[in-house]
Amino acid sequence: MRKTKQPCIIILLPEYKDPQNTTTAKFLELETEPSDVSVGEWIAKLGQFIDFFSDEECVLAYNNNNLNACLFLLDTLPEQYPSRSQQLLEMLQDEYDIASRNKVFGDESKTGAVLESDRITNTSKYKIGVTKIQVKPLDIKQVFDWLCKNRHPQRVVLLNPKHGDENKGAHPDNDGEPVSQFTGSKKTANELLQKAIGVPEWGRLFAYDDNKECYVDLMSNDKKVDLSKTERPYHIFPIDISTIMNIKNITRIRKKLALVGQGSYTPKK
Repeated sequence: MRKTKQPCIIILLPEYKDPQNTTTAKFLELETEPSDVSVGEWIAKLGQFIDFFSDEECVLAYNNNNLNACLFLLDTLPEQYPSRSQQLLEMLQDEYDIASRNKVFGDESKTGAVLESDRITNTSKYKIGVTKIQVKPLDIKQVFDWLCKNRHPQRVVLLNPKHGDENKGAHPDNDGEPVSQFTGSKKTANELLQKAIGVPEWGRLFAYDDNKECYVDLMSNDKKVDLSKTERPYHIFPIDISTIMNIKNITRIRKKLALVGQGSYTPKK
């Protein structure tokens, strides 16, 4: 895999110790053989996790040795179609295998891993081969909070006088042009920006402002991500629900926002 400045999220898979199978790391070993039902629930949860982060500003990855050891475990389960092994492989087929040699290429401080296990904490640190990793639960909200602090380039607020800031409203010299007025502080704007969701590659994001009970639109003048830069500026303005409903992919964006505690989304029946 090529080197990247973006944060890496490594998906760690459970393994079952067996004389015929060498586990990748001690903390990945399951003490008891899982049931097909529990594995099915875990795979469904993993699928939702991968879907959420597949278009975020990060690299999703897995360890090839860990995957093979997990497949050994899944092959012991009752036969079905598609098999649990097939289901897992289909999820991971488009992601990077960055650790065939047990190495992660990137900033070590920006390498996190996720594992569905009750035996870890938010501050757990382990090693896969020679790579130190910080392990977090397979939990979208917790990993998203980690990602918000480790993006590259970092998002920064560039308040636009046209839309106002610091409770002053729109700039008086805008020739009477009607604009959406952002009346929050720069601190609030920054907090919204860090947890905003959208299509980062093209520089348009959305967040939900609980204080104003409205969605906000965040746009970058940089139309594509430039990894050679350390910062990427955005400006912010509120939008009403009728406007946001006409935005492309807004259903997915609202679903993702709701998963990390922003706004609400109720699927249509």
